[in-house]
Amino acid sequence: MVTERRRRLHRAPSLPAFRAVLTALVPVDDLAIARATAVLVPSRTAADLLRRTLEDRRLDQAGALVLPDLVTRRDWYERLHSLGRLGSPLLTPFEREVIVEAAAHEAITEGDIPPFNLRPALLGEIVALYDLVRRQQRTVDDFERVLAGNFDDSAGYDRGAERLLGQTRFLARVFRGYERRLDDQGGLDEHRLRAQLLSSEAATYQRAIITVADRQSDADGLWAADFDLLSRLPGLEMVDLVATEEQLATGWLERVHELLPGLEELRPALPDVPLDAPVLVVPEGEPHAVHFESRDREEELADLVRRIRTLQRDTPERPLSRVAIVCGRPLPYAYLAPGAFDSGGVPLQSRDALPLAAEPFAAALDLVFSAVSTLFSASPLTALLRSPHLALCGELPALSPDDLAALDVGLAAFDHGGTASRLDELAEGWASGALQPPRSPRWRSEGAARAARVAAATVRALEPLAARQRASTALDTLLAFLHGASAAIAVDDPLRERHLRARRAVLSILDGLREAHARHHDLLWTIDELAATARRWIESETFTPSRGRSGVVLTDASSARYGEFSDIHLVGLVDGEWPIRPRRNVFYSQPLLAQLGGPPDLDRTPGDRAAFVDVLQSASTRVSLAAFALEDDALVDRSPLLDAVPRAGLTSIPLEVGPAAVFTREALMARPVPADAVQGEAGSWLAIRQQRPDFRGPEFHGRSLPSAPRTWSVSSLEQYALCPFKYYARYVLKLAEEWPEEEGLTPLERGRLMHEVFETFYAEWQHRGHRTVGADQLDAARLLAEEILERGLAALSASDQTIERTRFLGSPVAPGLIDVVLRMEAERETPVVERWLEHRLDGQVILRGKSGEREIPLRGIADRVDLLGDGTFRVVDYKSSRATSPLQLAMYATALRQQLADYRGRRWLLDEAAYIAFREEPPVRLLARSPGDLETVIAREEAHVVEIVDAITRGEFPPRPSQRSLCTTCAWAAVCRKDYVEAAADAATPAV
Repeated sequence: MVTERRRRLHRAPSLPAFRAVLTALVPVDDLAIARATAVLVPSRTAADLLRRTLEDRRLDQAGALVLPDLVTRRDWYERLHSLGRLGSPLLTPFEREVIVEAAAHEAITEGDIPPFNLRPALLGEIVALYDLVRRQQRTVDDFERVLAGNFDDSAGYDRGAERLLGQTRFLARVFRGYERRLDDQGGLDEHRLRAQLLSSEAATYQRAIITVADRQSDADGLWAADFDLLSRLPGLEMVDLVATEEQLATGWLERVHELLPGLEELRPALPDVPLDAPVLVVPEGEPHAVHFESRDREEELADLVRRIRTLQRDTPERPLSRVAIVCGRPLPYAYLAPGAFDSGGVPLQSRDALPLAAEPFAAALDLVFSAVSTLFSASPLTALLRSPHLALCGELPALSPDDLAALDVGLAAFDHGGTASRLDELAEGWASGALQPPRSPRWRSEGAARAARVAAATVRALEPLAARQRASTALDTLLAFLHGASAAIAVDDPLRERHLRARRAVLSILDGLREAHARHHDLLWTIDELAATARRWIESETFTPSRGRSGVVLTDASSARYGEFSDIHLVGLVDGEWPIRPRRNVFYSQPLLAQLGGPPDLDRTPGDRAAFVDVLQSASTRVSLAAFALEDDALVDRSPLLDAVPRAGLTSIPLEVGPAAVFTREALMARPVPADAVQGEAGSWLAIRQQRPDFRGPEFHGRSLPSAPRTWSVSSLEQYALCPFKYYARYVLKLAEEWPEEEGLTPLERGRLMHEVFETFYAEWQHRGHRTVGADQLDAARLLAEEILERGLAALSASDQTIERTRFLGSPVAPGLIDVVLRMEAERETPVVERWLEHRLDGQVILRGKSGEREIPLRGIADRVDLLGDGTFRVVDYKSSRATSPLQLAMYATALRQQLADYRGRRWLLDEAAYIAFREEPPVRLLARSPGDLETVIAREEAHVVEIVDAITRGEFPPRPSQRSLCTTCAWAAVCRKDYVEAAADAATPAV
């Protein structure tokens, strides 16, 4: 049947005229005509803006509107299939890729090996290449003949040509296999749908209104095959194309006459369209600038909020819904703009699509894949249990964060083998106490047992996925798990709708893959192949969360053409985004593909420049341009489209943005803070913070109540010297300090073991009749020390034994603790006549302070005191890590010197005081090198101790670490308020 049809091109001088033409053409007052009309737009966002434009322009006239189908190219084909009732189903994108995969596997099985690995992402590229060939109205034979002809002659001596020839032969075979399967199964893709529509009398639209150009000038445009369908589709009586003069001047006018012969051109009279162009807002004081420049994208948005607020203050009668923010690449702005505008007090509405892969439920699915792929190793398994988007407990009690933390500790200490049965055994052992508990402050046996039971149930549910199996079976198992384990979302959750939509989108992808593989190619899959395919589909999909229905409109450049705005602000005018770089084919260069009928290159600069000029003239009042200089701290170039601004013929007006605070963070920095800086819950917090006292008071700088005199522990006084606030937390508040988890023993356990080993060694060495460890006795002493060490290690786990044995006995690259201690004594010539081990000191000690001598009660334990044959003595203190202060050793020396005044009827002199610090290099650290220096150090530390005792007695505990590096391992570094101490001298007003 030949349909009489009329083809018209409506030439609009500008975008306002373009919208006026559309308003006149689109039927909205007759139900039958509207239902028989399709309007092709580039995106669903564009359809939404066009719908609003039609409602604004026609609603008052008609009273009620009946809108036709506002469709994208993909939606158009789906509607044509639905209207045509052709019987054969329209293949889903999942089915098409699976059929291509089946054809590719068949080709590889029969010996046609491609010069690339067949990965999930490449399947989509193969489908896209097939579509490109067919949309250019070429066949598979044309594809093979034209492209293979480029490589036949040179393939014998050129390896690159040989690879491309093999690639072409392989792809052609895959395409033929794909088409053969469609013949056998009766499915329709868009190409077979076109053929059936053209050869049948199926019901279709009677009228089509085209608002896009072709692919050569518009990334969202139509292909040659689409225009052929428009020119020959039975039942289609009217084809209207609407374009601006800027568009047509790029060569689109000549091409459209070739694509639609007999096209009549119309220049409609539009008396209601304003003829005046908008003004261009430029920075104040920069007469030659055409755009605003910001440091980065975040600052660009902040500056834009200030400009919008300034302009809105000048024209408050204009609603914000008539203000548009237009971006070339929507994704970064779809993420950043809501936060910036909310903080700036400007409402924002957006319909831009976001990546589905960034949604939380997609991340939860990724945790499932990681857990199964690693055969349920500890970290991925506990990460899966922590996901708030999965409810894995079933009938078991819900898990708390403490339960999961305890499971982490338990799985680190016990091998669970990745099996459910072993997890059940661990749960039973932990609950009953049959298994030795790990040494960790996070350990809770009951909580770990509960979490292990849930982990076992999860492993049982997911274990089938770890085996190689049919794709549909694996997807069935995965879908069953996700349907049963998806967590409920609270009704009052503000993101409830978004989470539910994202979940449905992910599950529909998996369901579509399952159906496609079950019908067309149910190959064997491992979990990694399943994960790669699912991730590829999720990463390629987007969804559009609803973000408000009022306020400034955030949209992309192609969609902005369809909305009517008083102000338009173009942002992100940098190279690569205005215009967006075209996506290249992964298999062939553009000149090769041009031989199939496409353009010789994908340079859409003329079309992009025309669209840019159109948008500049689209606003009714004002337009502004903005760019930024840095992206991820790398310099970016400005958009080449900025050179086209003079073509728009706009008059510039300067804008001075006032210094008034716009953002909440700016208001909070003011003194005093404005009462209306923040509202709601944040305002309540601000009121509480403003009621806080002046932090310059002594009570905020470590001052406490005075304390009564008492016997002072030497180690506690050393702690005060290192940091008074840490002394306060440990010895006054008596807070328990948690040691950070590390492999092996805790520092406290390691120090206890070290002291026990050396105390026992020297006791037994003296019991065997020895005093000094001489150079000729080193071997015997080492054997005894090793024997004592093994006794001390017997109570430890096998892994801890290995670590501590290396620490004490050394390795080829470092000496052990035993060698360090024994060699130190062997190097001294003066014999030891008596040795005191773990010698307790407790009593009054005379110390020399700055104002004279003071008696202060001290207590402590000296690790080792050696009385030497020449009437001198030596004090040795062991440190498992490093010696941090000379105070402790100096106090031991002073107390011992007074205690030994009449011992054995003689006066003993201090010869040496040393730390043996096993993480120092060298490990032996003397208090001083000469007797004179030794006396100076001791006198200094005595005066220091007197000052410390007086400060503690007065109740002074400022957060003042002797070294900032101490804060990295301190348990109270986050609460000690060092900033108040450091800023106290300069503080002029209380902090808020």
